[in-house]
Amino acid sequence: MISIIICSRDKSVLDIVSNNITQTIGVPFEIIGIDNSRGEYGICKAYNIGAKKSKYDILCFVHEDISFVTQNWGQNVVNHLKDETVGLIGVVGADPMSKMPCTIAPSLLNHEANIIVYSNDQKHCNHINTNKTNTSIIKQVTGVDGVFMCTRRNVYLQYHFDEKTLKGFHAYDADYSLQVLQTYKVCVVFDVLMHHYSSGHADKKFMDSYLKLCYKWRKHLPISYKQYTQKEKVNQHWKVMVVFINKLFELKYSYAFILKQYFYFSFNNYFRIIPFLTILKRILLPKGYALI
Repeated sequence: MISIIICSRDKSVLDIVSNNITQTIGVPFEIIGIDNSRGEYGICKAYNIGAKKSKYDILCFVHEDISFVTQNWGQNVVNHLKDETVGLIGVVGADPMSKMPCTIAPSLLNHEANIIVYSNDQKHCNHINTNKTNTSIIKQVTGVDGVFMCTRRNVYLQYHFDEKTLKGFHAYDADYSLQVLQTYKVCVVFDVLMHHYSSGHADKKFMDSYLKLCYKWRKHLPISYKQYTQKEKVNQHWKVMVVFINKLFELKYSYAFILKQYFYFSFNNYFRIIPFLTILKRILLPKGYALI
């Protein structure tokens, strides 16, 4: 029923998650571990290699630093993907996607999630569950996080991971979500719970990948499954801009690079002279000045 595809950097970690999957999935499955211990593949290429080797109709792309809590979670995945209007499901997602990298601005996103996340030092964990009312076990989003992504084979045959544009380990999940959104719904499900033993880190590699994503999809962004007024979109655009520019300063990009990105993402149908000049004035102040 389900082909589990994992880009693996450590065989011992792969063995641990494979054992956990065997004990919890509850349906026929196979695990395809792509050995990437020498770092020869980006994650898009590894996933495409794994998909070509798979035999089942449901493809599950998952990180190896996880463990499942839910028993028989595989049947829940199968049930969700019986809906032909749904093309991709995950356990963490958000809406909307802006013209600029927006994952760096979590307070501006409408998150949906059911996951237990650990700090990078493994000392702390937090069960994030946004489905407080329990009114639905599946909710629509614009994109899902790559920790767990499940789709049908017929969807994957339409949309492959973009290994030409994204050669590293970031933004592949947002890119794949945007591809699938062209035809299907993308959703977060709340009846699959897992531990994720990492909280991630937004470094320069992360930012560079998301910039490639935004350049690639510039004619389609921003995108949301919800309906926003033009005023709401404008306000959201400039709020994300502030966080984006601050992050570029924090990551110590060159001054010229920051200005280039600012002009690139400013001049569009959300351009407004007052926020543009306000932010520009602050950028031109001594380097390192925080906008917010």
